[in-house]
Amino acid sequence: MIPSYSLAQVFGISISEQRKIYFNHRNTLISLLSNTLIGFYRFYVIREATAIPQIWFSLVVLYGLFSLAAGPESWFNYVTFLHNPIVLLINIFTLIATLFHTKTWFELAPKAVNIVIKNKKIAQESIIKLLWGITFLATIIILAIALI
Repeated sequence: MIPSYSLAQVFGISISEQRKIYFNHRNTLISLLSNTLIGFYRFYVIREATAIPQIWFSLVVLYGLFSLAAGPESWFNYVTFLHNPIVLLINIFTLIATLFHTKTWFELAPKAVNIVIKNKKIAQESIIKLLWGITFLATIIILAIALI
């Protein structure tokens, strides 16, 4: 028999629900988990899965670097590859995934770092705004250098 403290304390399940789990453990437990924990883990998995589009981006950049080193014809083939509509859609998806990851990371960073100046803790919103400002400034600088 399932001890009453295990599921009741962890999931907030009553004794009658525990009996349902005992008799029909597989279906009930799956539906229980999908209603309570899956929401949090779904967000976590989606956030961490944004690393997959980053692999794509890294491979595209490496392909471009090797194409640039190989000469003008290879570079032309690389640019043609980038104009493919499927590649364009994947790149747009990668950009969206990167922005999502950046947003969630910037929201998590102030929770991990306590910055105290003159015995006052800096507000989380200020740290988030600072991180976005640095990102925006770095983007402008990189674009300016690329366009010179």
